[in-house]
Amino acid sequence: SFTQNRLTLLVNGEKSALVKTPAMQAADVLESKKYLFRLDQNGEGTLQLKGQYEGEVFEYFNYAEKQVKREDQQKYVEKLMGVKRNEITDWNVIIADRNIPHAELEVESNAVSQFRNLGDLIAISLLPLKNYDLEEPEERNLPVRITKPVNKLDTIIYQLPFMATYDVEFPKAIELKNQFGKLAVKFARNENQIVMTRTFQLNSGDYPLDDYQQFYNFIKEIKKYHRKSKIILKTRQ
Repeated sequence: SFTQNRLTLLVNGEKSALVKTPAMQAADVLESKKYLFRLDQNGEGTLQLKGQYEGEVFEYFNYAEKQVKREDQQKYVEKLMGVKRNEITDWNVIIADRNIPHAELEVESNAVSQFRNLGDLIAISLLPLKNYDLEEPEERNLPVRITKPVNKLDTIIYQLPFMATYDVEFPKAIELKNQFGKLAVKFARNENQIVMTRTFQLNSGDYPLDDYQQFYNFIKEIKKYHRKSKIILKTRQ
């Protein structure tokens, strides 16, 4: 992915020329993850992750298979999962064809303390997105460059066998969209399951300094939503 959208020397026999490589599109960097939590009333149980990755995640695993120790690869897997209080018990990467930039990841793990018990309430925090640390607008003196797009699709399922005796209150669904990207989150209840779907995209490009405040506010709003939003389960009276 580091060679995308760059001038490259193309050699053809005795002829050579500088050509620009194609810029990566959203489909080239798609990360699609499905989380399945199976938890008891104490927030303990198992977590299964099935992920499909294009772009640099594929490149890492394609390289790492023979060049990186498995325990170091596991640290990378933990980072991809982005789940606290979670212990991986097994994981596997599948690359069917190394000429096609697509990798599948399957992870089995044990999870503890995945929500907070507050009397007759259970509070479930949203899984965070990557933390983008940005300069304050008054400190920024350079334009914004997003060298490659970001495209994440998450489906997060909480399978809770005790849920029949609880009412559920979801955070407000959200859809933010502007020139920089998009965030869309929605929730549903399906019998003993809670399902959250989330789409997050950043568009590659060069943005002038005058647009930095808008970009800063966009990322700030995303952080605020994930920090303050909770799924609440309340014991049915």
